[in-house]
Amino acid sequence: MKTLIVYNPKSGKGKFKNYIDRLIMALKEMNINEVSVFSSDRPKEITDFLLLNAYKFEIMILSGGDGTLNETVNALMKVRKKPKILYIPSGTVNDVGRMLRLSKDPLIAIELLKEKPVKMDVVQINNNYFI
Repeated sequence: MKTLIVYNPKSGKGKFKNYIDRLIMALKEMNINEVSVFSSDRPKEITDFLLLNAYKFEIMILSGGDGTLNETVNALMKVRKKPKILYIPSGTVNDVGRMLRLSKDPLIAIELLKEKPVKMDVVQINNNYFI
């Protein structure tokens, strides 16, 4: 299963990058062996990357704040083949993560990959999307 880890290194206190190697090892234990990592260094970089590459992945593990999640949703709504998203909140506010009661601990959060995915509504206003 091709998996993409996308994260915003500036989100929150920037701690997520310290989990990447352990996450990859935990994913291998779940028989997820094809893992790519993408770090966003500037606004809209995730958008640019996903518009060109989202179709290559079945699962996307996304870590960042509400803005990172919003940018990702807006990019994915513009592509035909969308990966399933596992969102790991790592921002300072994390409204969506708090609302969904998502763990901020990446090693706990990836356990959700063992569960059945749930669908979430995406709302469009003009050319912008949000959840």
